[in-house]
Amino acid sequence: MHAGFKCIASFGSEAGAAKADAIGATTPPPSGFRAASATFFNAASRRATPGEYAVPKVGVESMRRQQLINATMNAIDDIGLADATIVQIARRAGVSAGIISHYFGGKDGLLEATMRQILTDLGNAVGERRRELADDAPRARIGAVIEGNFDRTQVTGPAAKTWLAFWTSSMHQPELARLQNVNDRRLYANLCFHFSRVMPRIEARDAARGLAAMIDGLWLRGALTPDGLDADGARRLAFDCLDQLLAHHCGTADPRPAAEGDSHDT
Repeated sequence: MHAGFKCIASFGSEAGAAKADAIGATTPPPSGFRAASATFFNAASRRATPGEYAVPKVGVESMRRQQLINATMNAIDDIGLADATIVQIARRAGVSAGIISHYFGGKDGLLEATMRQILTDLGNAVGERRRELADDAPRARIGAVIEGNFDRTQVTGPAAKTWLAFWTSSMHQPELARLQNVNDRRLYANLCFHFSRVMPRIEARDAARGLAAMIDGLWLRGALTPDGLDADGARRLAFDCLDQLLAHHCGTADPRPAAEGDSHDT
């Protein structure tokens, strides 16, 4: 074997290092290709300084997570959750299937992350409309909840079918069931707080349950229609229900604080 290759093969040991020194003492300084090779192996023999060979990772993880969430929604929209395999989702996202296990632990974890994103979009939609309100009247505040629940981020094909897949899976998977329970309680608490400003607490609770059921029912029936959800029509019906609930109670707000468990804009 050529002396140079033997030197490289044993470069990691003390004997190899000594042999390399002996060879270097009897051979001229490397040039050209040999110089580049020597530079590489000299760098390889020591620990690289931080960032010397590292690939920039700022934003890479969040970007890949978002790619996979979007790919999951599109896969559910096209072929349904049951037929959407990890390999298919990864292919749609342009990443390896192992990335899903690395970031989410598997398909169930990916569905949970996808639903958390949709719920975040829902919260943002409601919050944005509340920030635009000119007054703090209960009807306006509740109206923002209605508007947010029929926001574009909640009614498009991929989002709607992901919601349906989530509801089905939440009946069998504890983590998804917990997420669904949190979402239900948040909607109820928001509605109950604002209804309690204009009606007795007991009636406010019933009104909150009734309007929440109306919102979910309109959303569900619309999502199951072949043409998709008519968001404008659903909003109109939900506001009609709200106005009927408020009609007999305006000006009779309960001066007592909201009931325990009821919260403001959670």
